[in-house]
Amino acid sequence: MKTIAEFIEAYRRVEYWWHALDEPILELCSRHPEHTDPRIVFGKIALVNRAYRANVQMGTRNAEWKLAEAFVVAGVDAALDPLRAHDRLTAEARPDLFTAHARLVAVARDATGRVTESFCSKYLSFHFPQTAPLFDGIAEQTAKRLPLADPGPITAPNARYRAHCHRVLELIEGLRASGVADPDVKRLDYVLYNPGGVEGQA
Repeated sequence: MKTIAEFIEAYRRVEYWWHALDEPILELCSRHPEHTDPRIVFGKIALVNRAYRANVQMGTRNAEWKLAEAFVVAGVDAALDPLRAHDRLTAEARPDLFTAHARLVAVARDATGRVTESFCSKYLSFHFPQTAPLFDGIAEQTAKRLPLADPGPITAPNARYRAHCHRVLELIEGLRASGVADPDVKRLDYVLYNPGGVEGQA
């Protein structure tokens, strides 16, 4: 998949069957969007981390629990709340998205000693499924192979995620221009994660 036309065709024909994996996590995050009870936050972190192989636990004992406690103590809802005003990824939503993601990355780094841009994007995506794209090395490289505008130099703790979101927004605009009235970010994520159409790839 090396052209925008190929991406659009893949988006149109893909069978997004990960919904069975995603629905329980989406439901939990919708029912408990806040970060006040570390037990509930631990459940959300564990589900996202394990289902999406984000490897938060690497190198840190009890990393998921430590991160849950850290999200509560740090009051991350203050950074996430502005995102609730957006129901889609748009140019206007990006500043709030980047602030929220950077805050999660910073708290996670203090709690686990690791930079977890990928996990934090996945965690956000289940709280804001149409506003926060998923990010990891596969999705990043798939998007970078497409002829998209260069986002230019970005200096921030979450620079790779910011650049990826710029590319995703351009893909959303391309889908709209092709006649897809309401592009689904989850489906778009799936296409970027599975550029060869390999079912079950994560």
